[in-house]
Amino acid sequence: DEIVALIMDLVVTDESDHVLDPGCGSGGFLVGAYNRLDELKSNGDHESTLDQLHGTDINRFPAHLAAINLAIRDLSNETHNVNVLVEDFFQVNPQQDTVTARERASVGTNAEGTSSDGLDIPPNVDAVVGNPPYIRQENISEDVPAREHLEELGVDLDDRSDIYCYFFTHGFQFLDDGSDGGPGRLGYLTSNRWLTVGYGEDLQDFFLNHTKIKAIIDFRTQQFAV
Repeated sequence: DEIVALIMDLVVTDESDHVLDPGCGSGGFLVGAYNRLDELKSNGDHESTLDQLHGTDINRFPAHLAAINLAIRDLSNETHNVNVLVEDFFQVNPQQDTVTARERASVGTNAEGTSSDGLDIPPNVDAVVGNPPYIRQENISEDVPAREHLEELGVDLDDRSDIYCYFFTHGFQFLDDGSDGGPGRLGYLTSNRWLTVGYGEDLQDFFLNHTKIKAIIDFRTQQFAV
């Protein structure tokens, strides 16, 4: 929780920020974003804050847990919709006006209608956050189009890259370019292997050529229970 709060302090800087977690799991980072927005707002509204939060996860069970964990932030208000999709993040692109996913995570009054039927994910968000999955290159399913966005972005990553590397580059595509305000910010909790292994060189080049690095925090002790 402390690491999530630290990342939110760094990347969620305004009460109007929209936040995307592309691999949201059970919603730890989205809950952290909710709490951060609640801190920034002088008079926060539960539904309006939920409208600023967006998540995708390829697995149904954690996606629905994320929806529930967001809904219970305020039990005094009825929650109608939570913007969490059951979908592969690499099937979503910022050029889509409306994303029609396999399923929309349900909660409250939308429990009987879980089809997304069209859910807006903003083409530009203020912050992309999360703890992307770790899947070695040889274990990435052929059905997951993790590399398709690279040509459009005009970059290349080593074929040996772990899938979390592609969450950096594809997540970058959703960030606001700053033309109508401050530039978007990306904050991930992820493996540090890209700092030392061969495939990480391309990702390092991507960061240097396309971003302004605010902080890289490398923990020297185990952060998760084994």
